[in-house]
Amino acid sequence: MPANSLEDVMKDQIKKLNDLEMATNFIRHKSELNNVLIDLKPSIDTIKINVSRFKETLDKMKEQNEMCQILIENLSAYEKTITHMQENIPPSLQDTLKDQNETCTASQMKNKNNNNNNNSSVAAPKSKSKSQPTNPAVIIDPTEYLPYQKDCKKTLFKDNDDCYKIELLNAIEFSKIPKYMIGRQTLTNVNDFITSINQIMKSKYTLMGLGKIGARKKGELDLYLQFKKEETDIYNGKERKFFFTAEDYHRETKTKLDKAKLNMLTVLRHCKRIKELRNGKNVLYEVISCQ
Repeated sequence: MPANSLEDVMKDQIKKLNDLEMATNFIRHKSELNNVLIDLKPSIDTIKINVSRFKETLDKMKEQNEMCQILIENLSAYEKTITHMQENIPPSLQDTLKDQNETCTASQMKNKNNNNNNNSSVAAPKSKSKSQPTNPAVIIDPTEYLPYQKDCKKTLFKDNDDCYKIELLNAIEFSKIPKYMIGRQTLTNVNDFITSINQIMKSKYTLMGLGKIGARKKGELDLYLQFKKEETDIYNGKERKFFFTAEDYHRETKTKLDKAKLNMLTVLRHCKRIKELRNGKNVLYEVISCQ
């Protein structure tokens, strides 16, 4: 390694002299530096407080941002649901709406004609012949002509969708679920899982609503008898409830309840949508939330 030149040695020595001079000045003016530090302390404390406040504000903004994201996902899901409902109105409901519109139109026309007749009667001269008596004004209630809406399904069948349908979670409920419990699942994922469970429950209890004869005609008598046995084992002599099992889930969806889905079942238990029952080694999930 080549030796340093005289010029480099001089520069190094000058740098050391400057450092020593600065250290000497600090030592000589130690008390003055302490006074300066004391004067600066309130300003430093104020800066610390402001930084802490800014951090709290940023944390609140982060929470609000997450809530907004949840609301956006919820609104998007509702928009898709509404669009699907608008594009898939059942024919029976279309006929009902058509009948309502026709009835309302007929009622409005009749009401208009009666009003015109009443106005004509009031405007007629007093010297009108006795053979043409004036009819008194008739007050018509338009609701009288509206068809009486009745839920025939709930009247004809003992069970209905509301008894075993799990209510979807809303954004407020979702935000209160502990983070360790929900993990990376979103509100949309949980509600999609609830929707699949509702489809399973509908399929199951539609079959049970057919009765033994109807199940035999459908070729699912064994499955019907299995459902009845499970129900008898759990609710024999008690008020009937509605439940599903992991086997029901696998039969309808062709997938198993993996770890992620079991975690979502824990979330539904936390939100008071379902509760677990034991039938031997089997776990049953009973619906405890009705719309």
